[in-house]
Amino acid sequence: MGEYLAPGVYVEELPTNKPIEGASTSTPGFVGVAERGPVNATQLVTSYPEYVRMFGGALPQADFTDAGRSHCYLPYAVEGFFINGGKRAYVTRVLPEEAPFASRDLFFTDLAKLIRGETVLLRSAPLGSGTAANPPRLYVLSAANLAPAVPGPSDWVRVGDGSRAEYGQVQAILPAASHTALNFPLHYAHPTGEIVRDMVVGSPAALDNLQLDAPALAGALEVVLGGADIANLTTGVFAAGARQLLEIGAAGAAEYNFAAEVQGSTTQRTATLASPLRRDYPAGTPVRGIDVIAGTNANLTLPANAG
Repeated sequence: MGEYLAPGVYVEELPTNKPIEGASTSTPGFVGVAERGPVNATQLVTSYPEYVRMFGGALPQADFTDAGRSHCYLPYAVEGFFINGGKRAYVTRVLPEEAPFASRDLFFTDLAKLIRGETVLLRSAPLGSGTAANPPRLYVLSAANLAPAVPGPSDWVRVGDGSRAEYGQVQAILPAASHTALNFPLHYAHPTGEIVRDMVVGSPAALDNLQLDAPALAGALEVVLGGADIANLTTGVFAAGARQLLEIGAAGAAEYNFAAEVQGSTTQRTATLASPLRRDYPAGTPVRGIDVIAGTNANLTLPANAG
């Protein structure tokens, strides 16, 4: 209002309508279901990572659907807003009144207080596996200390150790499949269903007394043989079904290989092997010829990897 220093009539114009001030229209509000965070309290977020820290990430649709209606889209809406250039948004988390509280089982960290029955996995357990609905099941060395809910609650098992350990309850124990430890790592990979034969072997008396006359290194395809029975080792080039099986090394820890070809004199002969040797052997290592007698056939229930 002006300052008047003398009496008189003055005209003064006063504004009646102020102009509308500019206001941002790029700040939306989102209302929906979130994994965590304050309920019914509007929060300002300025990036999707900030939303995740406060409200959690994406929600599994199967767990957040009822009566054919899904309530899992809030995280996607907020993420889409920021991906498309949004700068700030207000988010309000809501929940139905009947929503249950989250729960989690806690376990002793003092293992001395637990009744333990330790075992080990005999094969890897891929993410999401271990149940009848999501095979393969866990395959353990011994199930002697594990029990399903007959008659009481199922035993809990811990898979892994430290912060990456996870827990589950035993639902069923199936009869153990046969498993065998080998003297040597497998040289080749074999698929599920491959025939495995439990062999009965014998040694012909005429080929009991053989030996290596020269050192043989791992990877070798030829061995030099001698010994009292060397003259009885048939010479020639043999088809796959007629090759002589050799036991190289001490019984119980020996290596077995087929002689595809045998050449030489009655005192020393060179055998060409069907596959490379797996270990080093010094001169004088015992060798004997093996007669293979067909045994019982089985099949691999799991693939067997090389090594």
